[in-house]
Amino acid sequence: MELRKLVGAMNPVFDYQHAPRRVILAVDIKSYFASVECAIRGLDPFKTNLVVVSDLQQKGGVILAATPAMKKNYGINTTNRLFEVPNDPSVKIVEPHMQMYIDMNMKIQQLFYHYTEKKFVHVYSIDEAFLDVTGSVRLYGGLANLVQALQQEMYKQFRLYCTIGIGDNPLLAKLAMDNEAKHRESGIAYWNYENIPEKIWQIKRLTDFWGIGRRTALRLEKLGIYTIKSLAHASLTALKKEFGIIGEQLFYHANGLDYTRLDQAIQTLEKSYGGNQILMRDYHLQAEVEVVIAEMVDNVAERLRNHSAVGDFIRLSIGNSAHSTIKGFSRQMKLHTATNLTWQFQEAFLRLFRKYYEGDAVRSIGISIGGVTPESYHQLNLFASPEILEEKRRLDFTIDQIRGRYGKQAIMRAVSYTASGNGIIRNGKVGGHKK
Repeated sequence: MELRKLVGAMNPVFDYQHAPRRVILAVDIKSYFASVECAIRGLDPFKTNLVVVSDLQQKGGVILAATPAMKKNYGINTTNRLFEVPNDPSVKIVEPHMQMYIDMNMKIQQLFYHYTEKKFVHVYSIDEAFLDVTGSVRLYGGLANLVQALQQEMYKQFRLYCTIGIGDNPLLAKLAMDNEAKHRESGIAYWNYENIPEKIWQIKRLTDFWGIGRRTALRLEKLGIYTIKSLAHASLTALKKEFGIIGEQLFYHANGLDYTRLDQAIQTLEKSYGGNQILMRDYHLQAEVEVVIAEMVDNVAERLRNHSAVGDFIRLSIGNSAHSTIKGFSRQMKLHTATNLTWQFQEAFLRLFRKYYEGDAVRSIGISIGGVTPESYHQLNLFASPEILEEKRRLDFTIDQIRGRYGKQAIMRAVSYTASGNGIIRNGKVGGHKK
């Protein structure tokens, strides 16, 4: 379909005077892991060639982080491996200290609470957060003073540099940070409704826009849409026909509109079992993500069994890498019958993941099992063999008993022994690396 056929005469006319206008900050800590390692050594990440490597004993160890100096001088970043790091005495190669990074993140969150209420802070990842400072600006004598104070305090307390995107909504703040603030010496950029044509519509690649991944970009291009400006002026009806509700979101985002409120409470199930993980590196392969999902389901299902409970409702939340233009997704599904068997939950969660996963790098995973009732209420599943169910049930409870007596590491499922598994190391390590 050609673009001229997509241009919509019936599109809504936006009156930005009635659009939600908050003061949102998108804060990103530059090269977080590497910068923390520099900070504890009294080094400047802009002058120090340093990389954080997943495993110093393996030549194929993954580069988890590199200082700005390392990126500039040697072109080394998180796509590289240890064997690609130059053998230069000026280059410092260090192992990760995940517990330290997490502890530092918690301290940084406490700093954020000095600038706004806790309910107005959304931690997007271990090195990135959104702050709604609408009610705090006047206390600092203006927005410029507040932002500069935050940058200065971040460096004074932690010796960390941060870039800050400012926007009238979270979308504009994020786009300002990714597309301008990171490239300015001040590390600050401000995008508002008034400069949408000069800012948003000038983003060159579709995939540089938050919410558009490779697959979505290809589908847009098939419709003749190659730029954010053309997306903003495309037919809303045609986009909804092609993408459903996502098409409507793309259209409004291309016009700078985002109705997200940071202080809106996240709706959770009234009674549920679940868990969340912020991965300590980006997981680029689908199989890697599935390993972690399987491990997490194993743990949550065990908790259900320990409480003699079953569940028939699941929710999966996937948060993409901070470098991704897609936020991720959160989807839910009702099961045919209530259960507490690991394999049944794993099948359901993986089916949900495979249905909605678009191939982008993943940084956080959340799972939840709801519809919880006492196991005594559990009805037989007419579509499964009673013998197989009983065999699986005995297996799960045997594993539970061994772990209860000897600890979780006494017996692990096969996926935990793969390179992507976190199950073993999470008992004595953090995120698969030394504390």
